[in-house]
Amino acid sequence: MVKQYILSFEKDKDGSWYIIVPEYPGNRSELQMVAGADIALDKLSNGTNLVRLSCYTSFKLLTHYKAIHTGYGNYTCSLLNDFWLCEVTKYIFGEYPDEIYFKVIRG
Repeated sequence: MVKQYILSFEKDKDGSWYIIVPEYPGNRSELQMVAGADIALDKLSNGTNLVRLSCYTSFKLLTHYKAIHTGYGNYTCSLLNDFWLCEVTKYIFGEYPDEIYFKVIRG
């Protein structure tokens, strides 16, 4: 069975993106999306301040994007810019997955 992860990201008043993980044991600053992840979220946001993604670590037929792990937290995605994902990735997925398939949840 393929496990689905629903991830939500919010853009605050200063224009910074943060993943919403209320139970995360670290600081809020660790949840900030930087190093290209913020640019990817701007592209995916459709001009809104909230992005919800349906993510999988194995192939799913309805996937719109595929990000490939290229070392540490660096990922490349042919339809978006390359981006870096912090240690929160390991907190959510339990590791840095080799591939992350995802699509935007609208509405």
